[in-house]
Amino acid sequence: MYVTDTATDRVQKFDANGKFILQWGSFGSELGQFYKPKGISVLEDKVTVIDFGNHRGQVFSLDGEPLGIFGEGILSPTKNTSDLFTPLTQLSEGR
Repeated sequence: MYVTDTATDRVQKFDANGKFILQWGSFGSELGQFYKPKGISVLEDKVTVIDFGNHRGQVFSLDGEPLGIFGEGILSPTKNTSDLFTPLTQLSEGR
């Protein structure tokens, strides 16, 4: 289970029993940083976080490795983005 913690600008990951596994993020506007994260989605092997205060979204691996930033028509990838948004596109198309 993944949880956005708006008070501390981070994401936390827990196992099925609620045991803490890891966390990532801090206050800021750089890749991997947040300002009031308010939404989160896990689909296949990607975690998408809505970074409300920075007016963007960020995509991470299941272990918190930053994969890219999106929003306001701008994509700032750290890696090859050929499949970065495939699951999100499939979801929006009802697949």
